[in-house]
Amino acid sequence: MGLTKRLLEEIEARMARGYDVPDRGKQFVCNNHFLNPYIKRFIVRNSHIGKCSYCGKSEQVTDLADLVEHIATRLTDYLGNIEDQGLYCASSFMDKDDEELNVPGWDECCGLIKPADERVYESFDEVACDFDCLPDNDKLFDDIDSCFFINNWIRKDPVSLEPNEELTYAWRDYTHEIIKTISDNGIDHTKSYNPDDLLKRCKSKLGEYGMRNAIDVVDDCALLAGKLIKTLPVGSVIYRGRPDDKEHTYSQFNDLTSAPLPYAKPNRLSQSGVSVFYGSFDSETPVREILNYCNGNKPVISLGCFETKIPLEVIDFTDIPRANFWMDGDDWQDYLFLKQFHEEITHAVSDRLNHIEYVPTQVFVDMLRRHFPNVGGIKYKSSLTGKANICLFYDNTSSTSVLKLNSTKIIQV
Repeated sequence: MGLTKRLLEEIEARMARGYDVPDRGKQFVCNNHFLNPYIKRFIVRNSHIGKCSYCGKSEQVTDLADLVEHIATRLTDYLGNIEDQGLYCASSFMDKDDEELNVPGWDECCGLIKPADERVYESFDEVACDFDCLPDNDKLFDDIDSCFFINNWIRKDPVSLEPNEELTYAWRDYTHEIIKTISDNGIDHTKSYNPDDLLKRCKSKLGEYGMRNAIDVVDDCALLAGKLIKTLPVGSVIYRGRPDDKEHTYSQFNDLTSAPLPYAKPNRLSQSGVSVFYGSFDSETPVREILNYCNGNKPVISLGCFETKIPLEVIDFTDIPRANFWMDGDDWQDYLFLKQFHEEITHAVSDRLNHIEYVPTQVFVDMLRRHFPNVGGIKYKSSLTGKANICLFYDNTSSTSVLKLNSTKIIQV
């Protein structure tokens, strides 16, 4: 093979890959030139003390070649040339004399039909702005830009759902399937039921192309929730109220903690007969929720102020990291899903009489507790106030080992 032919093939290979890497050991960059915290972290993790080629300061610097390779690898894993994505020819969807595509939700690019909401990129500048990897130095930008061969890039497999979207829709399908299964089989969900049996009765395939069943969907959701394990410190103050329209007040721990097993009613995160401690981190939310539960009645409310005695591991849906494309692995997709999932499981239910819409999350919590037996509860937002609530997996007896009652207050509504 001649030298010219080999050079042409090498150029074609680099063009197909979408980028080239600059010579190593020539230029170095510090993390002061990027705002994105994950790109800054990459530079620091792969750095040595040296002189930045762009600001001249002695800093922790990394080889520009390593940074370009990191940025380019992540981008080309997600984006690719539109002609390589298996899209249909736009002419197949146009009449002979039409000049424009007329298919709702789709448009034409490079003679192909693509989803209208999928952006096509023609320059590194466009990519860098959308994916938050734009440096603040013009020379650095030019050096990185010269490494990329961007020509009509689009998200790979643009007609498919992204992973976070696929699992969100699968959860919604699972929710509908659970409710349908309860209705079709005459299951009394207001009484104790077997979550495994309920999941096995769900027959429909769920999610994109029907590739999952109910067990797989709730299992995936539970495993991803494990990314949100945090420690609730000793001394955390939690409020819990108890109503009584007969003007009988309560001041003892046993009266204000989790309900005794025979009186544990079905709720958002627990089924009938499962005693757990529901509380809030502010004094307003439990009052609002009790009034909503009492459906217009105005009871006397005994409000207890509790305090944690030991550190507790909890799933914290109220402090989900903001999704960032430059996170390690698939974390950014996972956090996008968990953000949406939190909205799904905390929305106000429409069925005020028997709360059938609570059952999908009750089953989820059962799966979660199996996967993470050391987790002591779930922190989530109130659907009424938007403030933080907590469900601790401790009943009327075991709650004494993790909580103490500091004070009580009587509220006349």
